[in-house]
Amino acid sequence: MDIGGYYFANPEVTSKAMRPSATLNAAIDALKA
Repeated sequence: MDIGGYYFANPEVTSKAMRPSATLNAAIDALKA
């Protein structure tokens, strides 16, 4: 997976790669609040 670099990866691309599931994202966001 190309995240736009190794040491200075693109944060938007990295975030999408690390959190691909909308259902899981909603659960994680609910826990943060």
